[in-house]
Amino acid sequence: MNWADKKNNVVPIGPLHVTSDEPGHFRLFVDGENIIDADYRLFYVHRGMEKLVETRMGYNEVTFLSDRVCGICGFAHSTAYTTSVENAMGIQVPERAQMIRAILLEVERLHSHLLNLGLACHFTGFDSGFMQFLPRA
Repeated sequence: MNWADKKNNVVPIGPLHVTSDEPGHFRLFVDGENIIDADYRLFYVHRGMEKLVETRMGYNEVTFLSDRVCGICGFAHSTAYTTSVENAMGIQVPERAQMIRAILLEVERLHSHLLNLGLACHFTGFDSGFMQFLPRA
């Protein structure tokens, strides 16, 4: 069913909104308090990295570019690229290197979750969300 043709209220959000860290345009189709449908349009920050890699970069340079895909999870992107190249070339990674990668990926994941938790506290007006766990002077 195409809700856009009906006489429902449309609530537009975006393309830039204070609660989102990446730009995207959302249209919520609402009937009173109920959200009936949603339409989204993402990819406002396309930078053409794929074409850059295809045409102008060598395999060694791509690792440094993959770090810059996301400012928060750069190690995950470079690890994904490196792992795919290692699998394609049949390279066996030492167990110690795998453990170091796993630890760094988990630290990066913790950082991302804490950042999003802090942002959720900030957007709901609870700016001192983490301050309550600190010792009082």
